[in-house]
Amino acid sequence: MKQKIDLIWNITRLCAWDCGFCCTDSYHVSSVDRATRIRLGGLEKTIETTNNGNVFESALRKLQELGLELTLKDKLTILENLLPFNCEIDFSGGDPLLNHENLEVIRRASQYFGRGNISITPTGAGLSRVDPSKLCDIIGKLDFTYDNTNGKNQNNRPAGYNTSNLRKAKLFTQLGVKTKAQTPLYRENMNPDIIRSIYLDLHEARIPELLLLRTFPVGRGIKNNITLPTLEEYVSAIHEYKQLEKKYGIPKVRLQCALKHLFPNKNKGNPCDSVRSSLGITSLGIVLASPWAYNHIGQPLDEQFVLGDLKKEDIKTIYFGEKAQRIMARADENFGHCKVFAFLNANPGSPDALFQKKDYLYNKDGIRG
Repeated sequence: MKQKIDLIWNITRLCAWDCGFCCTDSYHVSSVDRATRIRLGGLEKTIETTNNGNVFESALRKLQELGLELTLKDKLTILENLLPFNCEIDFSGGDPLLNHENLEVIRRASQYFGRGNISITPTGAGLSRVDPSKLCDIIGKLDFTYDNTNGKNQNNRPAGYNTSNLRKAKLFTQLGVKTKAQTPLYRENMNPDIIRSIYLDLHEARIPELLLLRTFPVGRGIKNNITLPTLEEYVSAIHEYKQLEKKYGIPKVRLQCALKHLFPNKNKGNPCDSVRSSLGITSLGIVLASPWAYNHIGQPLDEQFVLGDLKKEDIKTIYFGEKAQRIMARADENFGHCKVFAFLNANPGSPDALFQKKDYLYNKDGIRG
């Protein structure tokens, strides 16, 4: 039987939005004076190229020329190198639906691994560029971000980001596609009134599932110095969501792995699934021990998280390689701690940073404090 693995493949960094705490530091693409403008490097560097009538295709071609985005051939090579495992793939980004060639990769992945093992995490901008009925045939689930309502306190989100995401997701729900909202919890959206608004918006749209996420100080969030919620604030917000679930039924509230150890009695094992059953793939095909391990300009957070290159070797070789096996063997040394937060708070330069009990939500014994 093939090894099963969950993968978050950030197949592109192109995006129509310039969120202030983007985890992957996506390339913001826009049309300015009939030219295609690309902002990158923490949004501090700008590249302009000719607009051939499609701003996102123009941007992709330019970035491929510069080696900053993979070609379709490279992406298909990566897909072939995933075949030794039974993969469940979430195509994310950036926005995986802005460029037509990514649809070809998603279509082939659906053929290889089955529609039920394929999900996408686009934005409303990408969803507006595809035929919903055709997309429904090749994906099993649509994930989307929804973390605030009606433009309230959205300092890190452009106007229209959340509303367009929900509007398009609602359409897919009506077409019978499973949908899941993802809500990163941060200070600006943890007020009980805002929590209630978010939940009821999803309830009215008949979104069946809501995944609550931690805010990770990675990507553009590193430079923007986001104030992270305290343990008490996380517990309070989760309680509010659970009370709403109890009252309204849907969406069902789930917790990201990095939040599960707040409630250790409900865990059957180590909630951190890094490497053991979950990996990230960057837009350049690099395999990461965590899908969140990105630095301020969207490169791997540190070499300790880098496991291999799917352009050059297959997933089986990488998974059973010395580096990945070492992480799995030592995973319980900081049981319950998120490996990204452990690294970020560890002693600088420590070769054991991933295994230190340094996740600030948990005390030195790895239990809720």
